[in-house]
Order: sequence, then C-alpha cells, then structure tokens
Amino acid sequence: MNPMPPIWVNLSMLAFVFASLWLLASLFVFVQVLRHLFPLLDDLKGNVREIGDLATHTVTRASSTMDMVEQRVGQAMAQANAGSEIATRQSVGIGTVLTGIYIASRVASMVRGNRKPKKSKRRR
Repeated sequence: MNPMPPIWVNLSMLAFVFASLWLLASLFVFVQVLRHLFPLLDDLKGNVREIGDLATHTVTRASSTMDMVEQRVGQAMAQANAGSEIATRQSVGIGTVLTGIYIASRVASMVRGNRKPKKSKRRR
C-alpha cells in the first residue's frame, strides 16, 4: 500500500477544522434564533389561552341568551294558547246565541203563521 501523501493529510485536516468552525457558527446562530423564538412562543401561548377564554365566555353568553329566548318564546306560546282558548269559547258562545236567535225566530214565525187565517183561493 502506498502511504497517503502529506498534502492530502493537510488538506483533510484543514477541511475538518473548517467544518468544525462552521458547526460552531451554526450552533451559535441556532442558539440566537432560539433565544428570540422562545419569548414569541410564550406570547403566542398566552394569546391562545386568552382566545380560548373569550370563546368560552362567548359560548356561555350565547347559551344563556338562548335559554332566555326559549323561555320567552314558551311564555308567548302559552299566552297565545290561552288567548286562542278564550277566542274559541267566545266564538262558541256567539254561535250558540245566534243559533238560539235563529231557532226562536223560526218558532215565532211558525206560531204567527198558525194564528193567521188562511186566505181562500178563488177558482176561476
């Protein structure tokens, strides 16, 4: 086997040193990026929690509003039902009175009709 020429050994050593320097430089840049990124992530986490709290509050208010609407609609429907029952009773009462008046007028006309003398019809 031929020994490696010294130029290749020196060149390999130089490449190793250069790669190690680049690795240290990239580690330094990575640490700097993380130092700026962590506070932003903490701020984002706080904002997400605030939005979650607002959403919870909004859903709770919407739920209570829907409960109130349901209660008021139920009250309105109960009042409408009571009003329709009253109107139905009044309509039945008026119908009964009108029927009584009609029957009384028919009976009266029949009684009057029996009292009147009948006109004789002449023959020609």
